[in-house]
Amino acid sequence: MEQYKQSIELLLTYISYFEENKQPIGHEVDGLYFEYDKLFEKFIHNVYQSGLLVENYLDTLAFYEKYQDDYNILIVKADFETLRAILTGYIEQEKFHEGLWLRAYKEKIFINILKRLKELLN
Repeated sequence: MEQYKQSIELLLTYISYFEENKQPIGHEVDGLYFEYDKLFEKFIHNVYQSGLLVENYLDTLAFYEKYQDDYNILIVKADFETLRAILTGYIEQEKFHEGLWLRAYKEKIFINILKRLKELLN
């Protein structure tokens, strides 16, 4: 986890964005695709640049299949590698399920991942 400390600290700066933002982070455009606000897109870019995403996330998430309807239950106790898999799943699956990021935002997935990362870092 130490090798990711700087990247995690950058991502943690978005906690206030997720806590204080009262505006929608995105919207559907003509039923074709989702458009997200600039700060949220910057968060996603920083996640991609962080090195936290993992290739084998589907294997990890398959192990935790019983949580697939509410990953927040798992996030509260998740270790670092499990958090990486959950984060990767939400980031990568947007390609196949447009609007997933919006749903994850509404369900507080991103903020809860960041808060758990903060706990683990401390």
